[in-house]
Amino acid sequence: MSPIETLVAEAFQDLLEVPTITADSDFFELGGDSYLAVNLAVILEQRLRIPLPVELLEEATTVAQMAAWIERTLVPR
Repeated sequence: MSPIETLVAEAFQDLLEVPTITADSDFFELGGDSYLAVNLAVILEQRLRIPLPVELLEEATTVAQMAAWIERTLVPR
């Protein structure tokens, strides 16, 4: 996993209390809901120090999709 994927996976794991997270792990299939999605956005904003829209989980529900979105949209190159 990339560094961003690892960070997202750790946030999924911390929030959802799931022992194993892979790049293909889906937030909602693991038990996430809209309330937890808001918490996930806050956790990732704090860890990445960048603003994230809560709507991100409408576009990207897996670790890999979310990391790709973050890398493509928010991380300067």
